Amino acid sequence: MRVAVLGADGAVGAAVVQALLDDPRHRVDDVVGLDRRLPLDPQPGVDWRELGDTADDPTGDLAGYLHGVDAVVNVLSPAPRGVPRQAAPAVPQAEDVLLGHVLDEVAAAGVRHLVQGSTFAVYSPAGEGHDPVDESWPTDGVADVPLVRRAVAVERTLDEFSAAHPVIRVVRLRSGLVLGPRALAAFLRRLGPLAAYYRAPGRFPVLPGIEGALPVVHHDDLAAAVCAAVTGSATGAFNIAMDAPLDLRHAASALGARPLAVPSELVRLGTEMAGAILAVTRRDGDRTPGAWLAIARHAPRLATWRARQELGWFPVHPLDDALRSTIAGRP
Repeated sequence: MRVAVLGADGAVGAAVVQALLDDPRHRVDDVVGLDRRLPLDPQPGVDWRELGDTADDPTGDLAGYLHGVDAVVNVLSPAPRGVPRQAAPAVPQAEDVLLGHVLDEVAAAGVRHLVQGSTFAVYSPAGEGHDPVDESWPTDGVADVPLVRRAVAVERTLDEFSAAHPVIRVVRLRSGLVLGPRALAAFLRRLGPLAAYYRAPGRFPVLPGIEGALPVVHHDDLAAAVCAAVTGSATGAFNIAMDAPLDLRHAASALGARPLAVPSELVRLGTEMAGAILAVTRRDGDRTPGAWLAIARHAPRLATWRARQELGWFPVHPLDDALRSTIAGRP
């Protein structure tokens, strides 16, 4: 089986490449690593190819790279390199353009299996005390922020693609927030100038926050789910998350800080100030702390029984270990 991974140099993509290479049943013969920039230290045994690098050419010669490919894993970031996040897909239709390129090429190349990365944020809010939501829960978005609107647009585009191409097996993995050492660099890039504060000694004596929790998953566990989806026969949507969500107490403990629950309005004001600083640097303008606060306030817990039953998947990284490795930037 020949598998192409779009976004292979990202935190999730790199973990997926490794999981495919390490598949214990040796069902994957070849891995094609596709991204807008090639890794500085390329993983041996991978056919690395560079994609397009501009908004006008977001996927480059993807059709040629997909020749002879059996399955495609798409975890590619929507923003082309060199394009400010504000100028990248700020509206759902713009994100459809990128995914549309990928889906058109997948269909044209005769690929028969597609695994698409998605997120818990596509789910509608669940009431307080509600049981974990399964894959049948409405997907109208957990909050009205650009990040969520684009994720919902991806889901709608996949719905249309699946209906138009019934011979292609489409799997979407709705994962929790990704943790793990590979995720640290992406997190620091989103902080912009605030990254210096993150790295300062004793930086978090107190961690303020709101009551609430985010579903999370270690990137290696998510990669294992991708590998199971690629090499199996399951189709449809799957929730991928740890059993325990990330709350204020766990986050503070991992940072060596004291948790301080504060009214959400005060946190909102603080995150808006941080967002203004990020906007000045033109970094991830729509992924500010304020956007994540809106998401965290309404994020549902995820039921993962379907992934366990149909993919044979279960998380192996405990929450505390995943947090520590994320903060340290190493396993």
